[in-house]
Amino acid sequence: MSLAATFILFSKKISQDKTLICQSMKKKEFMAIEQTNH
Repeated sequence: MSLAATFILFSKKISQDKTLICQSMKKKEFMAIEQTNH
């Protein structure tokens, strides 16, 4: 496997992780808002 291919896979994984983190952060914020409303 070439270095370029490894780098591409690695950057793809990082972007996936970032989106997952963003999604979980938004979920936590949403849950907190829901709790304060009720």
